[in-house]
Amino acid sequence: MGVSQLAYVGINITDVAAWRHLATDILGMEERKRKGGGPLYYRVDDHHHRFALHPGKTDGVAYMGWETS
Repeated sequence: MGVSQLAYVGINITDVAAWRHLATDILGMEERKRKGGGPLYYRVDDHHHRFALHPGKTDGVAYMGWETS
């Protein structure tokens, strides 16, 4: 068994508006519905999301997952 591709990435963000602009207007991702103050989810394929942006007090990668074959 080996890694076949990146499955998802979670990122801590401080500037929601700037990240939303980057994800949708520049990278062309589809924003998924957001519940309350939770993460912003973005899709680039048929999965519910590949990117989760978590608003908070710091910026940086929070986690990532890999698909295996």
